[in-house]
Amino acid sequence: MPTIHPEYWNNYRQYAEKKAGEAGKSLKDFEKKAKEYAQQYRTRGYIDKTPKAILKEDPCLFYCFYYELGAGLLGDTGAPSPVSGNTDSSWMNSSDFCFLNIRSTSPKKDKTGSITDAMKLLPVIRANSIHLAPFFDCTMDNLYAVDSLRIITDDIVDLELEEAGIDPEAQLRLLIDAIHILGKTVGFDLEPHTSQFSRVVMENPHHFRWLHLNKSRTELAGGVTHEEMFSPEAQKAIVEEVKALIAKVLRKAGLTEVEDTSKGVKAIREAHHKALDLLIKEGYWTLPSHTWNGVGLPEFKDYNKDGNYPDFNYLDEEGEDQHDESFGMLTPFAIYTNLPFNKVPTLDNPPLYRDETVDFLTGIFPGILKRFNFDFLRIDYVDHVFDSTVDESWDIPVSDRMSPKVLKAVIDKAREVKPYLGAMAERMGQDIEDYRRVGFDLVLGQDILTTMHRSYLTYSMEIQEKLRKMSEGWSTPASVLFALDTHDSGHPLFWTKPESQVEGPQGMMLRHFLSRFLYPGKLRRPKYEVMGNQDLSYGLYEANNKPISLTWTGDRDFNKWYHAIENVYAELRPVIESSVYGPIHLDSEFGFWFLDCCEGKKSRLVCAALLEVEVKKLKELLEKEPVYSPLPHYVINPYEGIDFRRSKVVEFDMKTGEKKPCDTPDGRIVLKDVEPRGVRLFMITEADEA
Repeated sequence: MPTIHPEYWNNYRQYAEKKAGEAGKSLKDFEKKAKEYAQQYRTRGYIDKTPKAILKEDPCLFYCFYYELGAGLLGDTGAPSPVSGNTDSSWMNSSDFCFLNIRSTSPKKDKTGSITDAMKLLPVIRANSIHLAPFFDCTMDNLYAVDSLRIITDDIVDLELEEAGIDPEAQLRLLIDAIHILGKTVGFDLEPHTSQFSRVVMENPHHFRWLHLNKSRTELAGGVTHEEMFSPEAQKAIVEEVKALIAKVLRKAGLTEVEDTSKGVKAIREAHHKALDLLIKEGYWTLPSHTWNGVGLPEFKDYNKDGNYPDFNYLDEEGEDQHDESFGMLTPFAIYTNLPFNKVPTLDNPPLYRDETVDFLTGIFPGILKRFNFDFLRIDYVDHVFDSTVDESWDIPVSDRMSPKVLKAVIDKAREVKPYLGAMAERMGQDIEDYRRVGFDLVLGQDILTTMHRSYLTYSMEIQEKLRKMSEGWSTPASVLFALDTHDSGHPLFWTKPESQVEGPQGMMLRHFLSRFLYPGKLRRPKYEVMGNQDLSYGLYEANNKPISLTWTGDRDFNKWYHAIENVYAELRPVIESSVYGPIHLDSEFGFWFLDCCEGKKSRLVCAALLEVEVKKLKELLEKEPVYSPLPHYVINPYEGIDFRRSKVVEFDMKTGEKKPCDTPDGRIVLKDVEPRGVRLFMITEADEA
């Protein structure tokens, strides 16, 4: 194979050649299968394997696969983004998204995955945008408790690739190239906080809030009040003391800065832990983030001597205790001074912006863009940002969280680097009009918080109509994602189990179906899924908080249904995007709705979803609809794919998978063995189209 650029791709080839040789093979032994996979991907848009099965494939195969697809794309800076020619972020509304935690991609539950494992998974995911979980060093194994914005965690590094000369940063660029080669986009997860003693904190202590405890840990040092200790003058003095302690550790370690790589990453981590221990010994702590409902800043309460950490009072506006929802391991950027403790700020004495910290925060992602070719930004911890301001103001927050003003600054700064950069908000709500004002293209939505029932379907249709009307005057589309699942769905505040285990196989298929066929029109509700949704694998929430991988189930039947629904949607997407709602029938047991095509000759797509009902009742109601006769129609089983038979109805047996044409001169609807929570589509066209 010829030399290609950039250099890490040549090293990737040498790694693959060496690995093949160790097995008594050469890369030519993998080329035939790689070409088959590449052709399958070109024609279908995916490889027909479950995630569990694809993870068992030889890594040498995937060098050949990506080389086959990407050799003509790779340049000196890697593979170009498929949206790099765009002038704005409109492409976000045309995309669908999948959350991918690199660390949890190993085929073995008790091991962490690597970047090469993640590269195997990409072609079996039907979403064309990949949302990467945080991948830098973290604390207490929690990916969202970021310790560094430079050093990639060892948990995702492929050691054999590193031995081949591909360092961790180059490995991540390799993964991003692979995503782009497949025609997918990739997003970075930005946190408005770090872990409490992160290396970001130690390198930039002036951008965070500090408290200093007395030697007995019973109160603030010097017996001062909280207001006195957190005044700008007192904070400046504490920061200088903290800097001096950190510098002492660095000198002893022979390092010039906190993340000085001259002596290797191991030396950085060792010095970091020593500095952390020294700060705790001397009574210095950063102030933790307040809770979701908290106001102002949390206030020091007492010291837990058994756990060796300070505890705080976390109160909401009514003075109610919010301690159970606290995030003690996280500390926010000190964007403001003059925030009160556990009280709402007042308009006559508002928080004051610290411009240098705002500049630092807004500069984080542009700095990362210089290293890695990301296409969109997902910002965490921005739920309720618009109702967390004083008197619905734009720039006066009720607590230590980012205000709308700061959010807009973060997005605007990133788009100075890439005008087409997309922005996604971690907002479990439908209020896209507010988030659009600061630059977001998408919010997460709240579909994850409910099971599928009549009221939900009605509400979803109302939201879709509201979005359609609102968007008529928008120059760039903005919308609400339909989340099949999220990486937080196992959190006790949501469900105690992942979505797939709450809903079951048929419930998850119903969610897939609704994500594709419930929302007509050009303003889409893009789908958001997570790794594992493709074959009912689970354990993502735990894997975000522990160095483990998913439990891969490899459910082949479910995976077949997953791809079948995607195939049907791909075929019918032009019809759906040119449609509006027609007649709708919803009750607590089932629903069906018409999507009327607005272009060309009359065409109606009828979507039927069973919630709890037996199929007989649905069949009877459908046959009462006069629109079915005398027009020819076709039944589409989205579990199987499209099977148009002119002037025929196709009968499916869900248990055996058997299909047979049925003569139905009177246009009756034929349904058989559709279990509760199953789905069907019916295409109705004018006679001269049949």
